[in-house]
Amino acid sequence: MSTVSNFVAASNVQDALINNFYGLTNLVSEGAPTTEALLSSLNTDNVLQSQMVPGRGKERIVELYYKQRRLETEVFTSADPVCTGGEEPGNLSTTYNLDTTSGVSLPWTVELRDLEDGIVDNELWVAQEIQRGFDVLSRKINTSVAAKIVLNKGVFRDGSATKTVATKSGNANVFDALEEIKFEMGELEYTGAPIVLGWGETKKYYEAIAANCCADTGRDLAEYARLNDSIFIGDRKIEAAAGADNFIVMAPGAAQFVQFNQFDGPNGINMVEDNTYTQGVLQDPVTGLVYDYIAKLDCGKWHFQLKTAFDVFFMPSDMFRVDDDLYGTNYILQFAISNS
Repeated sequence: MSTVSNFVAASNVQDALINNFYGLTNLVSEGAPTTEALLSSLNTDNVLQSQMVPGRGKERIVELYYKQRRLETEVFTSADPVCTGGEEPGNLSTTYNLDTTSGVSLPWTVELRDLEDGIVDNELWVAQEIQRGFDVLSRKINTSVAAKIVLNKGVFRDGSATKTVATKSGNANVFDALEEIKFEMGELEYTGAPIVLGWGETKKYYEAIAANCCADTGRDLAEYARLNDSIFIGDRKIEAAAGADNFIVMAPGAAQFVQFNQFDGPNGINMVEDNTYTQGVLQDPVTGLVYDYIAKLDCGKWHFQLKTAFDVFFMPSDMFRVDDDLYGTNYILQFAISNS
């Protein structure tokens, strides 16, 4: 029988998760497809420079630095030397406030005698319960992330909030929707492979045309994007937030998932491990999400908790100048399917 400190220690639990439960998901779990897409290197590489300002209050401030693109009206039509005039380059900045008390938390309690009478080693039992916790927390986070993306969608170049596309002509699938996606993203002067998030008719469409479908969990999305015109990620939570037969198209990097864990990072509280109390951080080996972890022995019961603070941040409203054709766009577009 393991000592108390061993079977709840964060380091031992993490090892048990990696060695025994990596990739093991409940057969009825829908996972967190949209959140995982935001966490992928495709979405996080080459984003605008940002930093989290240290602090110990209930909020953390994320500062973002960026430059607006220059306009053609600034360009002289003469090639003569000019020693004065012109714009003086400089950075713009905006701040995002991350409320460290807003996120998700899952507590549960276990009788000590239940652990002693268990049919598996305590380390494996604790890891199994934590993996079950990871599963429900990731689904809860994903519901929130999907809703935030839909709520913060931008506009098309012509100012429209939504565009309608067809996926069928009679009983035959057509490429109209794909072509419209490519065209509208091109209108925003985006030339890469966008991420398409949806369910229902959108998923059926991508599967039926046998093109660009589907980016499986754990796949290298950056490589997939290089080889394909778009990346479809099926997520029922997107359609639940956007409406039936609606889907989202976004450029990688347009939405960023930001986390804060109390027991992690240079300004966090140090990890504690003893026979009656442990605190630290654990990473879900399935989604990559990191959580604060607490285990406390009190009156013959173990009290466990997993928690994390998070938010989703979007492009600044002044990313483009008011007189720029792209003003008001944030590279998150909503489409609706109509085959009538």
